[in-house]
Amino acid sequence: MNLRFAAACLSLPALLLTACGGGDSQDGSSPASSAAATSSATASTASSARSSTSAASSSAASAASASSASSASSASASSVSSRASSAASQSSSSSAIFTVSPASLTLTESTSSAAFYLASENMAFESAAPARCYALTGGSSQTVISGDNTTTWATAGTSLADQKQIASYAEAAVQTIKARLGLTAATVGMDGNRVRICADSGLTIGDGSAGYRSFIVATLSSPLNGKTQSAKDELTADDNSGLKRLVLHEMTHVAQAQLLKCQSSSPAFERWYLEGMALRVAGQDQPYVAELASLQTAFNSSTPTPFDDTNNTANANFDRYMAYRLAVDTLLGETGRNESDLFGFLRQYGQQNGCPSGGTGNFLNAFDSYFGTSLRESGSTLGGRFWADAAPRYALP
Repeated sequence: MNLRFAAACLSLPALLLTACGGGDSQDGSSPASSAAATSSATASTASSARSSTSAASSSAASAASASSASSASSASASSVSSRASSAASQSSSSSAIFTVSPASLTLTESTSSAAFYLASENMAFESAAPARCYALTGGSSQTVISGDNTTTWATAGTSLADQKQIASYAEAAVQTIKARLGLTAATVGMDGNRVRICADSGLTIGDGSAGYRSFIVATLSSPLNGKTQSAKDELTADDNSGLKRLVLHEMTHVAQAQLLKCQSSSPAFERWYLEGMALRVAGQDQPYVAELASLQTAFNSSTPTPFDDTNNTANANFDRYMAYRLAVDTLLGETGRNESDLFGFLRQYGQQNGCPSGGTGNFLNAFDSYFGTSLRESGSTLGGRFWADAAPRYALP
């Protein structure tokens, strides 16, 4: 989950994802296990985002209704046309990433003794973060940046400019996801509560991780810590499009955890779905046809396709993240659905089953029923025919 949960979780996975983790800040659950946190941190190395048009092309279609089957035909056209034209028209402008411009948002700077870190919330943060973000437990006055849906803290040493930048992107990200969920402006956050963000300039650049109602993320002033300069260049190119996508990725993981009602444990949900969805929504890591042969080598006989990578609680193989993105693109294209349906399925699953804590519950039956298809069958593009048939059609030419 975690970022290349990517990115975020990247250090990810992040949200649920492994990171999903998440505990409700009110439920008194214990923090995430160190193993989950370590997995989350590793994931973040894969966080570099590859801009693609799917985020732009689907934002308008998916903002319509959270899970309306009636929008399927238009969603299919949007998905297919996005794939076909993405190579020529890839866009990383703010308008293609968020439904609102970060510059248009009203944010308030204030001092507060409130806490970013709540011990009752399970946050599967990457391993280096807790020393800084976990220190923000409240009691002393500190600067916070608040929007209608978010409050952003910053670790010691993080500049006010970096804190404000992350705050504006986070507020734009939550509004973007609310549109996909069909939530009105009257709803604070996604569940009536502000999403809490920790901007951490000490975290490795490009890293982040999310919980049930919060996430942490590195800033553009963060150290490379072994990454190349290109990692930062990808974040800052085209008006910081990479950083915006990273924040949107993490916010997607927060939404996933809330929809699945995962307030106290990292869900044993299907990794390809959670990570692929976050990559798709954020417009990251869409592979090219020329990369497919190499990408396929990241899989094996026990996990031949991304659709077979089901255990989100196991250590992530970040070489597979582009395949997760491709799997979700294939799902939407083959079923004629859109991004709002990705959220809609999680909402329905959470309402009917709650947070999956052992195995993947009845995921397969719920998936087939919701999307009207059969997952993991040998003769299906969502199964045995994925690499030979679907992958070349949904990858960039």
